[in-house]
Amino acid sequence: MPTEVVMRLSSGRPADDGFTIIEVMVALALISTVMAALGTYFVSSARTSRYQAQIQTATRLAQSGMEAARGFGGPTLLVGRAQCGACTDVSGFDSLGYLSDTVRWDAPVAAVTATVPLPDVAEITSVNGVSYYRYYFVGRCWQASGGGRCGVNNALPAAMVRLVVGVAWRSPDCRHAVCIRAATSLFSADPSDPVFAQ
Repeated sequence: MPTEVVMRLSSGRPADDGFTIIEVMVALALISTVMAALGTYFVSSARTSRYQAQIQTATRLAQSGMEAARGFGGPTLLVGRAQCGACTDVSGFDSLGYLSDTVRWDAPVAAVTATVPLPDVAEITSVNGVSYYRYYFVGRCWQASGGGRCGVNNALPAAMVRLVVGVAWRSPDCRHAVCIRAATSLFSADPSDPVFAQ
């Protein structure tokens, strides 16, 4: 009987044999594939998080510029500025075309400091190693007494000031490696705000 047990053990594969080289290579290939996928996921997540943080910073800078301008009021926003014939192109900052229906008011006035910087002067703020450039674009427009779209018809009774605050920064995540965020608002150009009909 003992001879029979010994023969059975020697003829079968022992339990502590380990893996073959093929099994090890297959396991390594699977682990490498999973790690590469996870690595790509983490790099992509980090890049997306960084880009979202940049968007939030730019939006905050545009809003803070708008809030500062809101404290001046519409007529004061025109100080140090004049109507311009060939104004700076703002299509990148004003994708919805708010300034296209205005008389642009972005030319400098000699010896007068503009209330908000002219478009050729950017306010530069650095956050987490990224430089953000904030620009102010101003236009005048007019509305009907009942409200509605503000346009270039100066025969309408309510004179208004349109302000667009744009923030630009460089990032490979944006088209042409330049990202832009903007805020816009409409202010009364009259020191005594017009009352619109209900």
